[in-house]
Order: sequence, then C-alpha cells, then structure tokens
Amino acid sequence: MKIAMVTEHASPLAALGEEDAGGQNVHVAELSTALAGQGHDVTVYTRRDSHELADEVRAPGGYRVVHVSAGPPHALPKDELLPHMGEFGTRLRDIWDTDPPDLVHAHFWMSGWPPYSPRGRWTCRWSRPSMRSVR
Repeated sequence: MKIAMVTEHASPLAALGEEDAGGQNVHVAELSTALAGQGHDVTVYTRRDSHELADEVRAPGGYRVVHVSAGPPHALPKDELLPHMGEFGTRLRDIWDTDPPDLVHAHFWMSGWPPYSPRGRWTCRWSRPSMRSVR
C-alpha cells in the first residue's frame, strides 16, 4: 500500500531537542519505519524549513521524506504555520494528482486540513498526539 504521512512541522529527520522537535517527530519516524518494514511504500511529507534541504531524502528506516515548499524556507514556530497551509495543501494535491497515495495519515490538526480541503479526494486517517490549544 502507498501511504502518505503528512506532518507539516514534525520532520522525522529533525534534530531532537530543537524548537518543535520532539515526541511527534519520533512518532512519525517510528510509525513510518514500522510500516515500511511491513512492505508498505511510505512517504512523509513535511514543510521545507531550510533552503538547503534536498527535495527528497531516503530515511534510514526505509521510507522517503519529501520537503514541501510552503511559506518561507526557514524554521517557523508551529503556531505561525497556519497561513501557509493553503500553499502546503496545493503542493500536496499537485504531487498526488500524478502520484496518488492509497491512504493519507495526517499528524497534528494542521496536517489534516490540506487532505480534507475541497479538492481533496483521499482516504485520510488523522492522528492527534497533542490536544493542546493553539495559542
């Protein structure tokens, strides 16, 4: 099965301990590794937060990470990402129009928004590891 993991701010490649890099990054990495280990084709889509990042990276766990351009190519606090989610969703739809996933698994509430947008037509599962309110 081709599985798209959407995590707008929690790249599984981020250095743990940096701002907004912690448990969700580990969760996405471990889940992606486990699914890839079961034979699934897993791609993690995360927002590009540096102009130096490659468009696509093969992670040690056997899954791909695609850096999606949306907003400025530098780190932003997750509370400042919402204005860029429209662009993030548009870029995901452009990718998926030619290479559609069988399943979309969104992590965090903002990651669930693009696949559910009006042009979205993918089966989406939604993980909400954090129920904190957005400031």
